[in-house]
Amino acid sequence: MSPRIPGLLALATVGALLSAVVPGPSAAAPAYNTYTAHTTPQGYHVSRPTKITALSAPDFHPDALYSDFHSHHAWYGYINGPGRKGYYFKEGSGAQVSAPKPIPGLAPSTGASAPDNCGVWPVGRFYEKSPTKWIGFFHEEQRAPGDKTCITAGHHTRWTIRRMVSTDQGMHWRKDKIVITQDTALTGSGTNWKFATDDAGSPRLVIRGAYMYLFYRAANRQSATTSQPQQASVARATLRSLGVRGAWKKYYNGGWRQRGIGGRQSAVAKMPDKGRGISWNSVLRRYIDVVAAKDGIYLYGSAGDNFLKWSPITKLVSYPANAGWHASCPGKDVPWAAGYAAIRGAGGGPTSGRRFWVYDMEKPAGKCIGVAAQERRRLITIPG
Repeated sequence: MSPRIPGLLALATVGALLSAVVPGPSAAAPAYNTYTAHTTPQGYHVSRPTKITALSAPDFHPDALYSDFHSHHAWYGYINGPGRKGYYFKEGSGAQVSAPKPIPGLAPSTGASAPDNCGVWPVGRFYEKSPTKWIGFFHEEQRAPGDKTCITAGHHTRWTIRRMVSTDQGMHWRKDKIVITQDTALTGSGTNWKFATDDAGSPRLVIRGAYMYLFYRAANRQSATTSQPQQASVARATLRSLGVRGAWKKYYNGGWRQRGIGGRQSAVAKMPDKGRGISWNSVLRRYIDVVAAKDGIYLYGSAGDNFLKWSPITKLVSYPANAGWHASCPGKDVPWAAGYAAIRGAGGGPTSGRRFWVYDMEKPAGKCIGVAAQERRRLITIPG
């Protein structure tokens, strides 16, 4: 029996754990096929990508996952855009959507010490407590003390995960308290915050049984003074708690004992830290995840319904170059880049079937991300 996954936001992902050996990110890859229809060696058919015009430059400058939900008898989507705010849009036929509008309640705060003064990213899926009351979580960033802007050479923002509540099916949101932060021992001080070690972000919500689970990115402690690179981690809270601050326990060394605020965490086995979106696939009978790595888009799957163990399924798309998303800009020529892969079911919703959409953001060489990013989608068909 497949797990019940309520909630209306689909950052889905799909794949099949086949017997063939599948290379992981940075391994030897098929020839570049970014803009063509093709079939992977594991039999997954990938359509030619379509640009989503309303979510692409020059009219709109996206910087987050494409996320969808059902509200007021229509499908809507969420994304981060100009001003580092959350935006919503109404989905139409094909790949086209309405012009994005700011989400009331999801704009950055202005205070120098505000944890979201560098942006609000509404990502993940929502828990529908009732037809009108929804619970969600967002990624937020804060600039380091002394920095006047959110992009300062040699400096880094700090990521945290905060709860949000809507009482009108996602049209307006109220920011609540922070629920997940980095391991206290790794959190920096002063003006020189470090990438990875000051971060706990990019939340993805999964509902299973009596619990809600938040998968997120964070660096884990290697010793008293050093850390590992960013890895996928997970925390859980009871559904009954509605995920309030203090209800979360991080997964650490095989148990759920570490507190959400400042506790330690362990990596989720073989799950990429850049994986975006987790869903149950009704055809494959397992959870699935998608990641935009430097050399292409990969599909991952859990070991059956055990979402604490993962492995690669197939490489869906090969990029034309190593596509590091956060290249410096302005300045010298910026290479071709891509990132933020996400998936939604062919008909919308939090689960996926034989056919599903994969989204990513891409920008051409020589252009800054903020002025050239384009949202694209591809239709994936599972073999069989």
